[in-house]
Amino acid sequence: MKQNETECNISDNQQLAISLIVTGKTDTEIAKELNISRTTLWRWKTEDSGFIVELNKKRREVWGSSIDRLRNLVPKAIEIMEKFIDDNALLDNSSLAAAVHILKAVGIYGVALNPEKLPATKEEVKLEARKKERDFTIEEMITSSF
Repeated sequence: MKQNETECNISDNQQLAISLIVTGKTDTEIAKELNISRTTLWRWKTEDSGFIVELNKKRREVWGSSIDRLRNLVPKAIEIMEKFIDDNALLDNSSLAAAVHILKAVGIYGVALNPEKLPATKEEVKLEARKKERDFTIEEMITSSF
């Protein structure tokens, strides 16, 4: 098998499998598309350390871009809440509920906002990034065990 340029030297087929996994394809769909058995895919996902490393790297990339997209919805969520408060607007419950969920997801709903706690130095920014990476890794370990 031809090797691609990934850090862990996984095959092109494995790299394609990773792309399909993070787009939400099922194991059956992936196996069929790559002309491999589901058992092979399962082994890659559970026993092949190189594959697992590359899959986790891709998941972090996707997770990061998803978080950015969610953060971009914050102004819209706040606007919906402002309309509800200022205009006594008759919003449908789903719009208001979605706004609340967005604000909860990004961590600014139901907590006291304190700009003093924001990182103010490069070292603090790096420390915060390491904490987020650790939290993501712990969450990933918990969810992957189910």
